Amino acid sequence: MEAITEGMRSAALQKKLAELEQRQEQTEQDFAAPPPSQIRLPPNLADLYRQKLSHLRDTLTKIAEGHPINKIDALMPWKME
Repeated sequence: MEAITEGMRSAALQKKLAELEQRQEQTEQDFAAPPPSQIRLPPNLADLYRQKLSHLRDTLTKIAEGHPINKIDALMPWKME
């Protein structure tokens, strides 16, 4: 430890110290950055998911029973024009 404080450093040690200093600077920048924004989920997400699954189940049942519906259109609750 005394050799380092007195300035007696090998090239390998100097390189390692430079890498550690750079890493420390990057870490300090990372901690100074604002935290990422939180994901906001709609309060009725469970109901929306339940409705979509119900629609999918009904559509797949109709297809399985042989109802004359376009299979692709049946899976889409919206209409493309």
